[in-house]
Amino acid sequence: MKWANFRMSEMVFVVAAVVAMAACGRGSRELGHPEADDSTSELRNVIPAAAAAILEQADHFELLSLNPQYPCEAAEGDYHGYRVLGTAVITDAKTRKKLVSAFNRAVAENQGIRALCFNPRHGIRVTRNEKQADFVICFGCDQVHVFGEVQGEFLITSSARALFDSVLRGSGIPLADR
Repeated sequence: MKWANFRMSEMVFVVAAVVAMAACGRGSRELGHPEADDSTSELRNVIPAAAAAILEQADHFELLSLNPQYPCEAAEGDYHGYRVLGTAVITDAKTRKKLVSAFNRAVAENQGIRALCFNPRHGIRVTRNEKQADFVICFGCDQVHVFGEVQGEFLITSSARALFDSVLRGSGIPLADR
């Protein structure tokens, strides 16, 4: 009887793990990099050059708080399929520099590790000379999707999350539950 209970416990654990992975894997796919030399190249963990240039020299900078639940149907005001909880327009040069520096450092820190989910709670929208770059950021899954002048994906660590959350909270913007 003891053996049967142990096997049942193992089965319950396996089923729970499979269900959790299936829920987390909604957006999972292999990462490609927009600047890779060919389709068989390994991911180079860098922000695409065109998007990085817009980010570094932005005329307009917004930090967004996102609801990580992907909606079933598109709604007006969504940010690449995710509902916006609030947007902070960052006009202070020092704050912009801190955010960009923390973002770049978090990208550089990732050593090819990511989760197979995508539940973004942060976004950055920047424009420079009418060119736009949108970054949809999941610090929990260690992934960023970029849209605008270039499209692609790259990896990140969660090291910038605290700063992003602090700036959003300081602007009175709500954060999604974790």
